[in-house]
Amino acid sequence: MSKLTKAELVKLVKESNKDLIDEIFTQPYFNDEVIAARNQKLVAYKKYVNTCLESLKSMVDDVNMQYTNSNLQQADIEFLIKDQLGRLRDSVSYTVSSLEAIMSKEGLQLDPAGAQFPQMMEEKKNK
Repeated sequence: MSKLTKAELVKLVKESNKDLIDEIFTQPYFNDEVIAARNQKLVAYKKYVNTCLESLKSMVDDVNMQYTNSNLQQADIEFLIKDQLGRLRDSVSYTVSSLEAIMSKEGLQLDPAGAQFPQMMEEKKNK
């Protein structure tokens, strides 16, 4: 009895199951269909991310142009990184947390627009 190498064993399995392997690789996967359906359903939300990415790329291009033309200094760029992009990072974290909260609570109870006052500051109507 001779020992088979891994390559020989793989070749033997492929040859003996040729019909099954062809069927698996020629038919569309169910998972691919699920991903395609999800992408189609969520296409409306891509605009938020794409707009943000385009704006950030424009920011990099603009900062580079202004810096190479000596209109910005390193301190200005450091401010952009620490302040402006720090706030952007916080905004992304808030968005992620909000979406996770939506999943865990079956939706969020959103406050109406406008100034919000603590309940203790409101006039008591039952006096």
